[in-house]
Amino acid sequence: MKENRAKESSSFILHPSSWLRFFAPFRASPHFWILLAFSVFALAPLTAAGYFSQAHDARHSVYFLQMFDQSVRDGAWYPRWATDMVFGYGYPLWVLLAPLPFFAGEAFHLVGFDFVSAVKIVDGLAVLLSTLTMYLFASRVLGRTPRSSPR
Repeated sequence: MKENRAKESSSFILHPSSWLRFFAPFRASPHFWILLAFSVFALAPLTAAGYFSQAHDARHSVYFLQMFDQSVRDGAWYPRWATDMVFGYGYPLWVLLAPLPFFAGEAFHLVGFDFVSAVKIVDGLAVLLSTLTMYLFASRVLGRTPRSSPR
């Protein structure tokens, strides 16, 4: 019995039926597709040329990614110190800010995107993934699986 469970769990990620089981609730639920359609309105400004120069922290995102890239290229695989901040004295920026979006932006930058495009891609992925996770959370809290009908 234990051997069968180990065999099933070890091939979970590799077996195509596991992915089909994961995506099956989204195929049957119109609510998810409605939420995804509404997220298009949040993604639309990201398709414009240039960047949000009027946003309150728009320039900071690009500048922080540029400093993160410089730290990675200098050999710090997990950067903590932003050397260009505070008039050249430095600042522990990535101790205070979550570094995961910067790692994602750095990956897109290393693939070949410029800093502005990398920040836009990360922002777009954040909108899409937050739509997905909020849908899963709400369906779990409301006590309904995505495929079940209202009681």
